[in-house]
Amino acid sequence: PLIVVAPLRALLTPVPDPAYLSQQIFTLATGEHLDPQAAADRLAAAGYLRVPTVTVHGEFALRGEVLDLFVPGQDQAVRITLDFDEITGIRSFDPLDQGSTGSLPGVTITPCREVSFNAGLLENVRAGLREQGFGEEEAAERVSAIADDTESGGVELFYPLCFPEQHSLLGYLGKAARVFLVDGDRLASNAAALRKEHLELFRRARSR
Repeated sequence: PLIVVAPLRALLTPVPDPAYLSQQIFTLATGEHLDPQAAADRLAAAGYLRVPTVTVHGEFALRGEVLDLFVPGQDQAVRITLDFDEITGIRSFDPLDQGSTGSLPGVTITPCREVSFNAGLLENVRAGLREQGFGEEEAAERVSAIADDTESGGVELFYPLCFPEQHSLLGYLGKAARVFLVDGDRLASNAAALRKEHLELFRRARSR
């Protein structure tokens, strides 16, 4: 069974909609068709960095009919070879010496960041800011700043506004999960302190 031990802050921190995140995960297998350029565009949108040679997590390289990528959380990188648009082989390799370490039937590719902003999500952020009391011009300016640099520091604070409903870690555990809260009085006190902290952060954001 899967056991998750988490502090209260992690449990209360809003996270992306599980349904949205699951749509960002895709698999590739030998024998499937793959448009190399479309794959490169999708990896870039998912937060992967295109480089000449893959050496660390979150990088990918496209050289002719060879696609290398290093999926976050994996021990080794993956090399996908193509014949035009058909996947003819998938192998793991050591990014240090680039040597192959084995053949794989397929690979599951997860995004490098939780949210990849698009026009729809940015509109949700704008609407969410308006609901929080931001003026139309102020909300538009903040959304424009996010669109100009989706990897700027603090942009993750806007993730909760991307979705109509709030989601937490519990949404990823499933309905059958059992949750045990230890020291309820202390948790309640910490929850109140966290709320005050978040309200202060919101106040500072409004005053910028």
